[in-house]
Amino acid sequence: MTPASLLEYLETWYRQGKLRLLDISFARWCSRHDPAPTPELLLVTALVAYLEGRGHSCLDLDSLLLNTLTLGTELEAELAQVLAELPRTLPVWQNTLYGSPCIRPPSSPVPSPLVLAENRLYLRRYWQYETALSQQIRQRTDPALWSLDALTNALPWLHALFPAHSEIHWQRVACALALRSPFTLITGGPGTGKTYTVARLLTVLLSQSARPEALRIALAAPTGKAAARLTESLQKALRELPSNLPAALDISTLIEQVGPARTLHSLLGQDWTTRQFRHDAAHPLDLDLLIVDEASMVDLKMMVALFDALPPR
Repeated sequence: MTPASLLEYLETWYRQGKLRLLDISFARWCSRHDPAPTPELLLVTALVAYLEGRGHSCLDLDSLLLNTLTLGTELEAELAQVLAELPRTLPVWQNTLYGSPCIRPPSSPVPSPLVLAENRLYLRRYWQYETALSQQIRQRTDPALWSLDALTNALPWLHALFPAHSEIHWQRVACALALRSPFTLITGGPGTGKTYTVARLLTVLLSQSARPEALRIALAAPTGKAAARLTESLQKALRELPSNLPAALDISTLIEQVGPARTLHSLLGQDWTTRQFRHDAAHPLDLDLLIVDEASMVDLKMMVALFDALPPR
């Protein structure tokens, strides 16, 4: 297959509505900036742009070569036909793509619009976002927030908040792990008890704080609707806490201290004229605990901005 014939495929897919104008335009741009463009280059540049539009940060070459990418039934069938005329081994594709000035490995000092990290092809800015986010998460998961002794002191609260269970009580485990780490991801489908667990985590944190009234807590979500749901569901979970706790707890005061959830844009103080955030690494958020709901809806750029704005401790 020649670059010209591959481009004809892309043009056809665009006319059929299977690719966006942006996808095919990016492939054309890379073709013009490569003195010897290959069919592989044209295909992956169109696909990486297409996948970005569907919320993906990169193109997995293994999935491409195995024809397991989720692209939509019609496009997947067309892609299989094209791949049948191209090499099907990853090393060959890597060597071919690295031969283009449009693609560089992460370690290259030469800037390029695309980064190929082993088997994953990124638009450069998304590789930068993903790298920055992974570094932030590693930094925040390394240190232990509580010692084992402190966690032992919290055990009466954990047992009171999570009733006895015949099997492993994974919600209690999640809460205990969250007490040990500055960063925790609690995941599960609808009705699995994520808000239930977070309400109890808040309770344990306040019960073990020397000055619980001074603990600065913020709730956030990607959208206004999600923020309203988080406020309502968390307040409901707090009001339904068991009564047999090791010490008295003023639920009304706790709800007032937590306050309503805000959108991430509001939390970070976005200036809608400049699109910049008031809070960043130089001007971090003034808080001790941040709870973000619907984290899977947050795009990479926003998540990086959020982590940049968190206090270093």
